[in-house]
Amino acid sequence: MRIRTMVALALAAASLVIAGPAAQAVAYPPTICPTISVSTTTPLAGEAITVTGTNFIAGATVRLELDSSATVLKTVTASGSGTFTTQVTMPAGLLGSHTIIASGGGGGPGCPSEPIQIVNAHGPGGGGAGGNGGGTNSGGGTAFTGVDVLLLLLIAGLLVTAGVMLNRGGKRRRQVYSGELG
Repeated sequence: MRIRTMVALALAAASLVIAGPAAQAVAYPPTICPTISVSTTTPLAGEAITVTGTNFIAGATVRLELDSSATVLKTVTASGSGTFTTQVTMPAGLLGSHTIIASGGGGGPGCPSEPIQIVNAHGPGGGGAGGNGGGTNSGGGTAFTGVDVLLLLLIAGLLVTAGVMLNRGGKRRRQVYSGELG
């Protein structure tokens, strides 16, 4: 009975490894979202920044908007390869967290946009350089702080299996040495 348990545990661990990644179905044909990137994620109010776009429909008209509101920053035409690079100017009186969205040219629901933080030209609080020593905020993305749970479950299953196998081996040796197995 214990051998069946060991085999079942080993098969369960193997099925997690094999079937785990397959559980994430991918739509066919795959959706290729157009993407945009900006030269800085912390522009000053009134500053001109560079916006670059890729994976758009060739020759499509793309409208760059701020927060999908009535604030149209610029309208550009994608090249024959579906790319563009242009400069846009941030509105002078607008501060805080905003998002640059590219509409038209193949972008749809679920496609990413580019978050930015428009800052006051005088730094936080309206005067001086703020509390960062006069430097600029580099903006960067968020850090990955998660854990791959599937990997942890696989390791735990393997450790349990190894422990049970070692325990069974120790019992057999004690039985052989005491003369019970013959």
